[in-house]
Amino acid sequence: MKNLQPIFKWSLLGIFLLGLLLTVWLFFEQQYDKRRHDPQYDIIALLQSSEGKESLKTAFLAELLNLSLDLPTNIFQYDAKQGEKALQACPLIKKAHIDKILPATLYIQYEMRTPIAFIGDFHNAAIDDEGILIPFTPFYTPKNIPIFYLGSSMESLNWGDSIQDLPALCLAKNIYSALLKAHLPGVRIQAMDLVDAFSEQRGRRQVILRLYAKPSDILTSRQEQGFLLRWDPENYAQCLQNLLTLQTNKASLGAASTLTIIDQRLPQLAFIRREG
Repeated sequence: MKNLQPIFKWSLLGIFLLGLLLTVWLFFEQQYDKRRHDPQYDIIALLQSSEGKESLKTAFLAELLNLSLDLPTNIFQYDAKQGEKALQACPLIKKAHIDKILPATLYIQYEMRTPIAFIGDFHNAAIDDEGILIPFTPFYTPKNIPIFYLGSSMESLNWGDSIQDLPALCLAKNIYSALLKAHLPGVRIQAMDLVDAFSEQRGRRQVILRLYAKPSDILTSRQEQGFLLRWDPENYAQCLQNLLTLQTNKASLGAASTLTIIDQRLPQLAFIRREG
């Protein structure tokens, strides 16, 4: 019997500690449940922070999160992880994080997608560097970015869909990147038409680029002019190189005209026509 006494004592101690822990747990559970139904913890404010220069209206974020003052949500009942998923489901938002600030505030940190080009085949559409289709107005301030005409049906696409693997877009981005690397001072790339870039008829294949050049750049020494370039899509790199070569003859490029059309689709040839 003496050998059982220590075991009995430890058993009583264990039961006492277990009861104490259970009592503490029930107390905090009761307090937590009370706060879950306490109006002072209803969400009444949203704070936001955007990583870039663009930001969204707080009312728009509240709508995405399905929050309303008319039907308040208790902050302890609100699932922040589900809220983050709801924000990231919006095509405008690349990533998001939500913190709870007691008693009644959500702090939203997010990054918006950055438009790199407009898609002319789709109303009010732009894409970011991942090829995600995003609405532009009224969410972004005006941008000086090019317009891509891809010539593909967009009827089946929705906001947030990716067109990254579309051949016409891949070609457009490659040409755009090559133009930027060429460091053409004062030249603005307004638009790029790739509607016929992959035409079944070889003779119709072309990429049309619309550029504007400021005075004293490599293309013209007079007032700002428009340039319409017609390139072979399979040899756009050589077309660009030939265009840079033409800058040595400013007399041929710098004539006073509203629009200069340069057809470079044939190798080592450039047909130049001026309009206006």
